[in-house]
Amino acid sequence: MHDLLERLKEGEDVDAPEIPDLSKLILREQVWAKLDHPSMFVHFGYDYYMYIGLKGENSDYVAFEQKINYLGLFAERVKSPYS
Repeated sequence: MHDLLERLKEGEDVDAPEIPDLSKLILREQVWAKLDHPSMFVHFGYDYYMYIGLKGENSDYVAFEQKINYLGLFAERVKSPYS
């Protein structure tokens, strides 16, 4: 995780295996970042809030919401304040 912290640069792409460590760094407030992908996004807020959303009109929100609820998390339809 320390190597990732040292080599991060603004606008840099990260590989999928690095996302868990990057998320930890963001939640620990060691870096600030938003994760964006053509089909989804993850934005981080205060108090460990994570705004995870789907992009596009063809998003299968119902299936996404069911998976989130299955994990014991709460999903609601809101716009990320960090968009």
